[in-house]
Amino acid sequence: MLFPHTHLLRLLSLAFLAFLLPAAGYTAPPEANKVRVDAVTGLRAYMQKNFMFNPTYHVWAVDLDLPEDQIDEVIIHVEDPGYCGSNGCQWAILRREPDGSLKEIDGFLADDVTLKRDPRSNVIQAIASSRRGDSKLEIANKTSGQVQLARQKGPTKRSTRQFSAPCRNGFLWTGGASDKGGVARYETCKQDEVLVQFSCQSDTGSIAMTFAISPGSYKIGDTMPALFSVIRKKQTTFFPNPGMLKSSGTKGPVLSVRFDRYDGLLDALKQGDRAMFNASGTRLDLHLKGSSKALAAMLSACPDGRHY
Repeated sequence: MLFPHTHLLRLLSLAFLAFLLPAAGYTAPPEANKVRVDAVTGLRAYMQKNFMFNPTYHVWAVDLDLPEDQIDEVIIHVEDPGYCGSNGCQWAILRREPDGSLKEIDGFLADDVTLKRDPRSNVIQAIASSRRGDSKLEIANKTSGQVQLARQKGPTKRSTRQFSAPCRNGFLWTGGASDKGGVARYETCKQDEVLVQFSCQSDTGSIAMTFAISPGSYKIGDTMPALFSVIRKKQTTFFPNPGMLKSSGTKGPVLSVRFDRYDGLLDALKQGDRAMFNASGTRLDLHLKGSSKALAAMLSACPDGRHY
């Protein structure tokens, strides 16, 4: 028996809607959580830094981890041909760092993102949907609620580990830890001049690195790019976040660069033979004999950033 024409159209419409709509129990990021760009502090600057050509995008603020922490994660959907592919368009989930900045915890191509709340834990699971199927986004232990929980637990017991490597070619590596955090330095053997200093932040485990430079056309407060190269059997190059030119008092300006302890630079330093740091025409060449133990001593004082 043939379907009547109107009946057939209705069935086709329902089938098409069933294909488009998420499975039962899932909801798209709710319109009630859709926000303006300016409502999310720092988002416009984040987009300008990470996305070229001012693409069209949509923003939601949703608490994806622990509702009681009262801190929303930010979901971004970049709806622009320049950021789309065969698997959909660009999405990103951002968390709010303790210093107020935004950091991507997951980025992916998808046609849609759906959300499902776990009735037991009350945590929202995000699912990316594309023509290849659904994929659960692994954002556990990466969201802002984890940072808040770590803070609420109070200060942890810090190591007081100290290390000093043998002198080599006039320079050595030292590392130390205390209740206030950890420091690793590349300095003269007399320990009267520090060329490079790493310090891990006691609240998040991120790393700040400073070294003296010739400012060139830059002035105090300006940001500038930096290039780090680590050489072992082959050269590995890192472009960390732009650094800020700061005053060190009587010793002239220093460049302060902050980066994530797990972005690969520290591991490369521990395993490398020598390193080169370049910024604003200043180049530093460092041997890495003893750097592994110096950096380990520094990190023993700071929290494990992977839990955040």
